[in-house]
Order: sequence, then structure tokens, then C-alpha cells
Amino acid sequence: MSQVRSKNEEKDAKFYISREDWNIVIAYAESAYHQMKSEIGGQMVIVEDEEGDFILKDPIILKQEVSGMNCEMEEEALALHYSKMVSKYGNKVRHCWWHSHHTMGAYWSGTDNGTILGNETQDFSVSLVVNLKQEYKLRVQFFYPFEHEENIILNFIDNIDEIRDEALDTEVKKLCTKSVTAVTTTKGLNGKPYVDGQQTTMWTKEDQAAVDMYNYGYGYNYGYRRNYEGKVDMHKVPADKVKPINDLIEEVQDKIIDDTCTYQQFLEMRKTVNESIKEYNIQMKLMSKDDLEACSYHYWPEDFLENIKGRDTVVHK
Repeated sequence: MSQVRSKNEEKDAKFYISREDWNIVIAYAESAYHQMKSEIGGQMVIVEDEEGDFILKDPIILKQEVSGMNCEMEEEALALHYSKMVSKYGNKVRHCWWHSHHTMGAYWSGTDNGTILGNETQDFSVSLVVNLKQEYKLRVQFFYPFEHEENIILNFIDNIDEIRDEALDTEVKKLCTKSVTAVTTTKGLNGKPYVDGQQTTMWTKEDQAAVDMYNYGYGYNYGYRRNYEGKVDMHKVPADKVKPINDLIEEVQDKIIDDTCTYQQFLEMRKTVNESIKEYNIQMKLMSKDDLEACSYHYWPEDFLENIKGRDTVVHK
């Protein structure tokens, strides 16, 4: 895992997680988004090995209320979890708060910062945010002698294949209660409404007035689960139009997943969307009913797109 060192040798401590435990975290995130279109959070323990490195392990979820905007873990369940982990690992065990951002970037929002800084420890705390692309940020927050944070690399142990675990679906459904929250809507490219971005918090409910949307410039990327066919050429789409286009497609996708539209209605919605984006040389793919039902659960919005006249002959850097 890491090189053996002598007692007198100093090295920077590293953080590790097994691929099996990592896959469990991602499976929880996928299950919450698949079943409830929400984000989810939980806990892991951090144990220090004999070489001074830290191992993140035993990811779990606790009883909580979830929504697209935030989720709140029950204090009683959290306290009981801490007590159990002390009994299992001893008083030196540390805890890591993890939560998902589903289709958003892996970044620290203002709400996340408030949550982390509001749970002060004697030295440092560890937090992990992931998304469905398996991008992540791992943050070590120091409190003494002054507040200071570092986003560091999470190293992976062993090589276990990704497995969809139906038992996790049952656990998520049992422990997570879907809340009804108000969302902000604005007008899409064709005048239809689309839903603004969503963000989650843990431990406390805090105002989600400002969220740094789609900040993909941060975090580390650990593989893509998506099977992105064709890689549609989006260079004609202005930067400020990318999210509205994705939101329009997600609106269609949500109706398919929720079974609130027929295949004929999908064709009509596709026609409306395509009218609003054809100037960018892109369109929603024409899919059969069976393909549509099979792909809607795991496609990203851009996976529904294709170029009208093929890829332009330009150099892409």
C-alpha cells in the first residue's frame, strides 16, 4: 500500500480507501439519485495504520431526510453511530463526513463550508464529496493553531470491480425520507421552465441561497462510469447555454423516469427541444421506445445529443 519507513524517517501522511468501500459510497449516491432524484450523505471511520497513513473505511448511511437541495441526518442516529465506532475501533478513531452531488461537480459550496467549520474538532476533520461521475474532493480541515484547509488526493487500494448492489437500494429506501422542497425555476431556451441546480448538506439545515453551480474546475477524477458514445461536438454552443440545454433534456428525462409521459409525448418534447438548439448543430437523438426506457436511468444529458451535420472539422484542444 505504501512504502515501509524507519522510525526516524518522516513522510507526509496519505489517505487511502479500498475500491470496495469506494464503490459502496458511489452505489449509495446512485441509489439516492435513481430512486429519489436526491443527494445523500453518510459517515466513514478513519483509522491510522502503523505507517502513519489514514484509511477511510466502513461507509454507512444513517436515518435522514433527503431532498434535491439538502439532507439532514438525525442527531440521535449520528450519536449512536459515533458510540458504536468508538466501541469497535477505540477512542482514537476519526470520522469522515461524505455526501454526494449527483450530477453536479465535486466542490465545496458555501453550505458545505459552513457545515465543516461549524463542526470543530481538536485538530482536524475530514470530509469527502463525490458525484456520479466518480469525481471527488477530499478535504482536511485544520482548526488549530488557525483555520486552514487542504484538498488532497485519495489513494485507492486493490482492484475490485464495480457492482450494483440491490441491497443498498433497500437500505436507502428504508433510511431516507424524501422531503418536499420548493425549487427555483427559470425559463429555458424555448420558454419552458427548467429547475435550478441542487446541493446537499449534512448534520444541519442551512440556507441554500447561493450555490456555485457546475464548478468542474476542482476535484480529482476517479474514472467515468458513463458510456459516452460519439462525444458530440458542442463547440458551437455558447458557454452560458450549456446548462440550460442540459436542464431541458433533464426535464424530458425526469418525465420518462417518472413514467409521466408516453413515447409520443417524448417525441413531441424532443421536437420542441430540437427547435431551440438546432442553431448549435445539435439535436436530441431519435430513440426507440425500448432504447429510451433502457437508457434514461443512466444517460447524462449530453448522451442524448448528436450533431445534425456531423462533427465540424476543427482542432479541439
